[in-house]
Amino acid sequence: MPVDRSIDKRRETADVDRMAKRMGKYTLVVATAQRARDLRERSSRALVPSAGSFITRALTELGQGSVKVVRKRED
Repeated sequence: MPVDRSIDKRRETADVDRMAKRMGKYTLVVATAQRARDLRERSSRALVPSAGSFITRALTELGQGSVKVVRKRED
């Protein structure tokens, strides 16, 4: 039975759009990049997944709320 991946892609796009509206595009990009970099640094050196999987995982964690974005206060 073939799997329709287009539904998953549309749902992921909708989730990213909703997060971008909630926190702003720039904040979403920076938070995702920082979390993906953190995941890459903490990953096992023996099993190196592709960079895309780190970004996907970072976006998923941000979307689920398991990772919070804390903004720095400017004094």
